[in-house]
Amino acid sequence: MDSFTSYPITDRSFVAYAKREIHLLSSKWRFSDTQLAEIDLIVSELCSNLIKHGGGGEILVRLMQRDRNSDLLEVICIDNGKGFDDAAKMMRDGFSTTQTLGHGLGSIYRLSDNFQLLSRVDWGTLLYCCKQSSRPGDSTKRKVDIKAVCVPKQAETVCGDGYEVKVKGSVTQILMGDGLGHGPMAHEAMEGACTIFRETDIDDPSEMIRQLHQELRKSRGLVCSLAYLDHRKNEWTICGVGNIMSRIYTGITYKNYMGYNGVVGMNIPKTLNNSIVPAEKNQRLIMCSDGIRSGWDLSKYPGILRYDNAIIAASILKDFSRKTDDTSVLVASIL
Repeated sequence: MDSFTSYPITDRSFVAYAKREIHLLSSKWRFSDTQLAEIDLIVSELCSNLIKHGGGGEILVRLMQRDRNSDLLEVICIDNGKGFDDAAKMMRDGFSTTQTLGHGLGSIYRLSDNFQLLSRVDWGTLLYCCKQSSRPGDSTKRKVDIKAVCVPKQAETVCGDGYEVKVKGSVTQILMGDGLGHGPMAHEAMEGACTIFRETDIDDPSEMIRQLHQELRKSRGLVCSLAYLDHRKNEWTICGVGNIMSRIYTGITYKNYMGYNGVVGMNIPKTLNNSIVPAEKNQRLIMCSDGIRSGWDLSKYPGILRYDNAIIAASILKDFSRKTDDTSVLVASIL
């Protein structure tokens, strides 16, 4: 349930701080000196682009262990600038709108292990890239692509929102939750839920919620939703308590699955029923905490389904984050 750290880049005075902090964070993980230098260059180019072209913006950074052999740095760059409608042209070395060398985006692309760029005129630009310390050792083919963006409320050092994913046989199990309020106590409740979820062998989402409720009575409590994808049966099983929104897109059509009223650890309904949904390839499950305002719709982003799930999550975050609470968006798709 690793969360992203936000670095606002509103003017040049913030750049040196962001570069220093991201370098210090990265140096504590398993990146070589060469990779650290490449990370420094990526961050430097992103900051420069935000100041020159985006009118300022925000860089989100997450460092996490991908598996026993590999660490992962993920970076999401968000701006609300003028945007552009020809990504290929902007990526070309030598192209510049500010009389510079024009190597910025091309350099980021070449130095990244994964790179995605979404820009729209009069909307702004999103850039997602990641850097691996080494190639992952697990060669097992993934059946579900899951990307999530969790960001703490401004001035908080920990996030009360979170998620956990585990695979049991042919079933991919997803938990997303929001500890009540924000700060350390909300984070503690969410961490407790993730630990119970990881360590408890229950195949039914509604029964898992009952188990969480019993074991989290001494915590602040949380709202949460669970979505289990059974690859053999080709179906989703969804259940939730509280205001986590779960939405399944099939193409550009969707259906919402709202949780029951209540708070896990405090009060939940006596009756909890699962929703069973047929699963299809390239479907997308999107789960949002209440840090995201309602009213978002992927149909407002033409061509968005061609992009990485991280870009989809960041697009919703960019336009609909309340900025007054912890914020989370999770996007899962069947491969």
